[in-house]
Amino acid sequence: MKLARRERLILYFALALFSIMLLERFIFKPLSNRLALLDREIEIQKTKLLKARATAGGKEQILKDYNEFGVYLKLKGSDEEVMSEFLKEIEKLARESSVSLSEIKPRSTENKGNFKEYAVEVHTEAAMSQIFDFLYRLDNSVLLLRVQKLSLKVRDETSDILRVTLLITGISLN
Repeated sequence: MKLARRERLILYFALALFSIMLLERFIFKPLSNRLALLDREIEIQKTKLLKARATAGGKEQILKDYNEFGVYLKLKGSDEEVMSEFLKEIEKLARESSVSLSEIKPRSTENKGNFKEYAVEVHTEAAMSQIFDFLYRLDNSVLLLRVQKLSLKVRDETSDILRVTLLITGISLN
């Protein structure tokens, strides 16, 4: 079967188009898809690298914060042991403020998710300046202590001594 010149030209042209289509479909398309996938993976890795750099750059700040707040994490053990630590701290601060504690009553412990709150009721009699010093020291304690309730009463009209009832709470992180 002999083909005319024009038919041969059309046949060659059709074979060339078919070859180009096969090359595109089976060689160029998979390569293009693979390159696009690699580009996406590179972008993901770049993002991870930038986040890791930011975290590594903040390492010193994280360590500084940990050292500052690490004392709050060190209150571990049973509720009784933690309450004992809070009571020791309150008694120490009272001694430093020259406040004599007449009564200390540990109250209930409340679990509030990420932390536990320990309550202590304290009764004392002291001068106003000593009370203020004690409150200041409680506020600046190395433990997370705060005064929830404060009741002041004058012992008698001629005295500058106050009867004070405090509800102090301490927080221990879980």
